[in-house]
Amino acid sequence: ILSDMVFSPLLDGHDMDLERKVILEEIAMYEDSPEDVAYDVFSEAVWGDTPMGRPILGTVDTLNTITPDSMRRYMCEHYTSKNIIIAAVGKIYDSFFDELEKFFGTRKISDKDVRYEKALYRPRSICKPCDFEQVQLIAGFRGIDVYDESVYSLLVFNNIFGSGMSSRLFQNIREKHGLVYSISAGHSAYMDTGTFDILAGMSSENTKLVSELIEKEITNIKKNSVTNEEIDRAKIQLKGNYILSGEGISAKMQAMGRAALLDRPLRSRDEIISKIDHVNRESVEEIMKTILDVETLSVIAVGPIESSEELF
Repeated sequence: ILSDMVFSPLLDGHDMDLERKVILEEIAMYEDSPEDVAYDVFSEAVWGDTPMGRPILGTVDTLNTITPDSMRRYMCEHYTSKNIIIAAVGKIYDSFFDELEKFFGTRKISDKDVRYEKALYRPRSICKPCDFEQVQLIAGFRGIDVYDESVYSLLVFNNIFGSGMSSRLFQNIREKHGLVYSISAGHSAYMDTGTFDILAGMSSENTKLVSELIEKEITNIKKNSVTNEEIDRAKIQLKGNYILSGEGISAKMQAMGRAALLDRPLRSRDEIISKIDHVNRESVEEIMKTILDVETLSVIAVGPIESSEELF
């Protein structure tokens, strides 16, 4: 059934018209979501006119150009035996791989190599006035790519700085000052590049002050670093979260598929935990300076705001 869906979909015009309507409704739903709008603006700002900078759902104009024939052409070029990764976990029976070869390996549509243009991060600041109740503010930086081994130090750093309710951003801006409902930081890694971003939502009259407090936290952690106690606490939390998240069969399957897709080594649980254990203050300080580089700062403000010039 799966191979039939991949290689021989009907792609009926009526069915595609119905699905097009559903996706148009999904786009409308996302346009009512301030966080989603902010991240779309951020992606477009830093990645420009590349696939990375375009909305995943597409646009009204692009959706209206998709036909059964154009979809078939796309699938013939991209949905190829050479371009498929299959991951399976569980009780694998003896004939399993023979069946995979039969249904996926021999039904080659094309052997064309799929190549994508490299996305280059460029810092930009954009203000997009929207009819929202809150301003969504993103302070973004150039991050690391998916192959960078310093990701473990980055995870420890961000656990201290911006991930979760015990982080410095949350404690000092929400709990101490009460200026935001939500504030967090996180990283997104891709094959060639990545981003690190801080997202906060607040009323328009508090936007300037929140940006100043975020800037203060960035300056403080770069100047005074982090403590060994913070690092130890972050490492314990990360290891616990990792062990819990990897318990299910689906998580194991996705980890295997992701490693194969990106041509990365598939590491065992003990290897991952060892990587986290080896994070120290020096490695955290090094990745912190790399990530929080003001030369790569991008500022995105979406909502009831007319300018982002005075922010950061």
